[in-house]
Amino acid sequence: MIDNFSRLIVSVDYAIWVRDRVEVDEELKGFSANDITCQGVQGITLTERLLLEIPNFRKTGGHLDLKNTTLCTSSRDPDGYVPRVDWLDDKLHVYWSLPVFRRGTVRARAVVS
Repeated sequence: MIDNFSRLIVSVDYAIWVRDRVEVDEELKGFSANDITCQGVQGITLTERLLLEIPNFRKTGGHLDLKNTTLCTSSRDPDGYVPRVDWLDDKLHVYWSLPVFRRGTVRARAVVS
């Protein structure tokens, strides 16, 4: 099972496992951040998503989320908005959405810590 995951080590004391894929988790398609939280799924944080870009680029020479958007369900601003990250026109974009926002191309990345 671990073979299907990539490891991201943020520091010596902190690591997460995410699925080893460019596009965000198909299994979490169509769920809002609130839905993901209610299901007990631990999603990636904004910091983790941004740092995940580095080993992916080193490995593949390409970026994550070229067709879809990662919903960073474990990060929220003081008003409860949730960040989402993607690549568009060769630029990394971070947007903020209501926690009830859902769209088929916006999905969480599940993590195992």
